[in-house]
Amino acid sequence: MHVGDSRIYRLRGAEFRRFTTDQTVAQMMVEAGAMTPEAAERSQLKHVLWSAVGSSEAVPEVIVTDCDLRDRWLLCSDGLTKHVRDDEIREYLQRDVSAEQVCRGLVDLALERGGSDNVTVVIGGVRKL
Repeated sequence: MHVGDSRIYRLRGAEFRRFTTDQTVAQMMVEAGAMTPEAAERSQLKHVLWSAVGSSEAVPEVIVTDCDLRDRWLLCSDGLTKHVRDDEIREYLQRDVSAEQVCRGLVDLALERGGSDNVTVVIGGVRKL
């Protein structure tokens, strides 16, 4: 379940996928055909949320998918994705290091590039009991 502009990614083997859609005015305009993705990326509306926890409008996006022992899941705030591209997130997730090292590396990278917002990164997976 997702609200706002935090993001959820999954790395499964070589497959990297973003599961969430930012609930911003710019993204809504892209989906309506009123703005190109490139224009949305440059737009001031990129950071204007139409749905957010704590606001008068919160419309959860519900995603149903399977989980696998190979999966590496990443949940992050927009403080990360303002400064770190998806391909860079993928590269960090593919590293053969601990989840803590990946999180610290991504947070450090975002902060080095300006860190203009809170930067939160959580990595998880599934395991056999």
